Amino acid sequence: MKKQLNIIVAMTDKYLIGTISNSIPWALTDDFIKNFVPKTTEVVGIPLIMGRKTEQTLKGPLVGRTNIVISRNTTLKREGFIFVKDEIEAMKVANESPGETIWCIGGAEIYKLFQNTFAIDEYHITIIKDFDKKFSKEEMILFAPNLSGHRLIETVEFEKRDPDPNKKRDRGNEYSFKICVFKKDTFKASLF
Repeated sequence: MKKQLNIIVAMTDKYLIGTISNSIPWALTDDFIKNFVPKTTEVVGIPLIMGRKTEQTLKGPLVGRTNIVISRNTTLKREGFIFVKDEIEAMKVANESPGETIWCIGGAEIYKLFQNTFAIDEYHITIIKDFDKKFSKEEMILFAPNLSGHRLIETVEFEKRDPDPNKKRDRGNEYSFKICVFKKDTFKASLF
């Protein structure tokens, strides 16, 4: 059975997904806790494909998942991560991993590579509203998903909120946002 290939990404309405300093310029606890974590932990060992820059932003491997990193440097090693040379090898490892879904988690180069090489089944896009931080063109990392052939199937809205002082890791929602799921449209119109 073919596994489903999904992209999961958070962005502003101007397609900003991060900065060249490898940082995400917003805090959205509810996106992480109610969106990213449940989707990427459906099954123990579910494969996540990322680039080297994304891997470097992580304190360690994302627990309970197969962490696959695409890098031109094939000598890299880090406990809990599987380093591969290209998207073909990444998909091979992912297809041998548990679960029915493969999640592409970024960054921009990896999103573009996968979107241009493979048929993406679903885009799970968090759209940050009223983002007001300013960055120069040189600082911004942008990604524009190709939603051609996909249809919106779900939208969930979250409001801006302060951190919950009773929860140690809750950073609140710095901005209001919505999570949109776009699914590949398999409907084929026919006159006959």
